[in-house]
Amino acid sequence: MAAAESESIRKASERLNIVQPALSRQIAALEGELGVLLFARTKQRVRLTPAGEAYLADARWILREVQLAGERAARIASGKAGIIRLGFHETAGRSSIVADTFRDFRRAWPEIELRLLQMTSQMQIEAIARGELDAGFVYLPAKLPAGLSSRAVSVHRIWLALGEGHPLTGRRQISVVDLRDEDFVGISRSVNPVYYEAVTTACRKAGLEPRMVQETQSEATTMNLVGVGLGLALAISADEVSWTRGVVIRPVQGLSLSMSLALVWKTEGSGLTDRLVETLDTLLRSGA
Repeated sequence: MAAAESESIRKASERLNIVQPALSRQIAALEGELGVLLFARTKQRVRLTPAGEAYLADARWILREVQLAGERAARIASGKAGIIRLGFHETAGRSSIVADTFRDFRRAWPEIELRLLQMTSQMQIEAIARGELDAGFVYLPAKLPAGLSSRAVSVHRIWLALGEGHPLTGRRQISVVDLRDEDFVGISRSVNPVYYEAVTTACRKAGLEPRMVQETQSEATTMNLVGVGLGLALAISADEVSWTRGVVIRPVQGLSLSMSLALVWKTEGSGLTDRLVETLDTLLRSGA
């Protein structure tokens, strides 16, 4: 580059602080390796050949990319750029504070990509423990595995979901006794053991054994089945918004049940995960 810019081997060698013959040998060796002449030489100066001009343009691009790669590596190492693999439960996605966390994080850290993956709480916890996810918004089990940390986000009630035409929708109050002869639909234990165990335990304490007629793979499917009258369901209400058309929700007297939504991550996580936790903490302190 120095020889091309100065059009002189002597001036280039002085600029690079090496002897002229050594620089001439380096240029000749490069031309020999490439099998093309990079410079047209005269007694007064050297000038790039067309091949040399193309080579110089590519060399400058490569050097710029190397510089950018170094800068990006430094930003990643300092937690200012990179990718966070972030899981979220399907109902957590309806929570306003989760949505606000996504929004504020993208604004504050535009070079950090949030790669979002919808998964059940149990699947997220297992994936984080294995290092396949960096963090996740989950409904907390009774106990987290060792090596994982959590930050409580909010507490969500479990509501009774009924089809609009169900007779119980006309009741001012619904009790556990009213549900003993009803059919229920819900997520299977294998899909979401955290939710299943919480609901089952609460129902048994209240003296209710729901008669399950259909198990599902997601809350969305559960709500659709409720909407067509296949059964009732006990479902998580994230900020009590966006329920399926044809479905109404009601509290149940005598059934006290809620689940804690939290951000979970590996305790010895990366600087990237720390940025996400900081964003959430800022929102929590502001009372969002």
